[in-house]
Amino acid sequence: MYELLREGVALTKTNAKDHAQEFINMVLDGEQNALESLVTLEYLSQVIDEAKSKIREIATDSMYQIGEEARIGFTIKGVQVQLREVGVKYQFDNSQDWLNLQKKEASASKERKELEEMLKTLKSPIERIDTQTGEVTTLMPPVKTSKTSVVITLSK
Repeated sequence: MYELLREGVALTKTNAKDHAQEFINMVLDGEQNALESLVTLEYLSQVIDEAKSKIREIATDSMYQIGEEARIGFTIKGVQVQLREVGVKYQFDNSQDWLNLQKKEASASKERKELEEMLKTLKSPIERIDTQTGEVTTLMPPVKTSKTSVVITLSK
């Protein structure tokens, strides 16, 4: 595992996939236990997520100190690093037309969710009559799908 960070290893997406495949092959070949490997990888994933979040804030501050070169970008260990705007958001709530559409959307979403909850209770199709139009529609129970997976929960 420590081979990943040895000097001279190119930090590329291709090498990341190749290293991941090496771990997978070790499990497939019986060199490593699948469950123990998954638990360890989940732990490392959480360590990386936590560290990356905090270090990204510190690195952003460092990039501001670098100045214009940070906006142009530069290379560290073969990886392009650049300071740029990300996660752009727009505020539309100053437009009455937008607010009106949002209100209609919220109402339709609530109505759809109520229908979904009712449909989940159905065991077989039922007919419903629209009291205003007299139209008869058949309500079908939803098709339920799921996937079985191993869930890893680290203790606090």
